[in-house]
Amino acid sequence: MLIHEALSRTRMHEAQRAAAEWALARELTAGRRWEWLARFAARRAEHARAATAARHEAAAAARRPSNAY
Repeated sequence: MLIHEALSRTRMHEAQRAAAEWALARELTAGRRWEWLARFAARRAEHARAATAARHEAAAAARRPSNAY
């Protein structure tokens, strides 16, 4: 009976170790995913700022009086 208990205990420890490794891998993957998402959001925000600035500049240029005689 002791052999079966030892084998069961060993399997349980192996399963716990595998679960801990799996959890660590998921945590690292999630961190990479959030980093990617943050970079993506920053790029989108920069493009939106640039487009807004270009629109404001175009509108301001349209409002300026023309000196073409």
